[in-house]
Amino acid sequence: MAYDYDRPVPKINARIIGWGLRRVREILELDYEEAVAGFGRNAQWLAAVETGFADITPSEVGALLANYGAVPERIRSVLTSLAARPDGPLWLGPHLDRLSGMLRDILTVEAEADVVRAFGLRAVPDLARTENYARVIYEHRLLPQDHPEGDWPLLAARQRHRPGGNPRTLDLIIDHHVVAVFPDGHEDVWREQVEHLLTLSRTGHSVRVVPRSVGFYLGFEGPFEIYEVSAFNDRLSVIHWPDGLGMSPANLVPQWRGIEKVALSPADSALFLNDALHGRDLDRY
Repeated sequence: MAYDYDRPVPKINARIIGWGLRRVREILELDYEEAVAGFGRNAQWLAAVETGFADITPSEVGALLANYGAVPERIRSVLTSLAARPDGPLWLGPHLDRLSGMLRDILTVEAEADVVRAFGLRAVPDLARTENYARVIYEHRLLPQDHPEGDWPLLAARQRHRPGGNPRTLDLIIDHHVVAVFPDGHEDVWREQVEHLLTLSRTGHSVRVVPRSVGFYLGFEGPFEIYEVSAFNDRLSVIHWPDGLGMSPANLVPQWRGIEKVALSPADSALFLNDALHGRDLDRY
């Protein structure tokens, strides 16, 4: 069977599955012929699967990994689950007609990430926003491609999502400006949002604040996120352009580490947030 390598770029889930299968095969030091020996498929098919240009069903993923030999159950479970969702999570379907291919891929990877690290420079990161806060942001940011009535349902689905059915961990760092300044006429919305950040910090997530006293730091380049899929020890860096999310051409982990160095500890950040709620002086941090 011939495979059409000139067709459009494969969807991100197909590429993740292929990358995962290739990584397992290479760790086990199997060449293509050895990997498909006795499996009923040829090496060309496996090469196409590993690059996302051939489809593979969940049962085929399980059978192929069994053919490889000793493969950790966690990796087997993640790859089989991905094969069952070639178009991404089900909740993404109703929104696909207004999403670019890149944004679709970004949200699909986000859905698989069990750790999301997010830096907010002028606003709270998406996955930590309350509905009222998000709607105020939409109103102030309105661009031709924005759909306020559709943006919140999509964001709410992203927030509810549990990768593989497991809780996701948020690791947030926000600039002091996000907390110290609230939108005109929306103090109640701001208060609800800060209280939500405190709740997150008490329920297994990390929330840290960069105080004003730090002055200039790496974060002034703009907000970004890092999606981590720990089953593969892999990550994707995402940046916020004026018109939406985009994949970063660079690994932003070094930048994240630099911002971590100047951020308050989680405990001190909780004190900062609490002081903000009660109108206390924040310049002492």
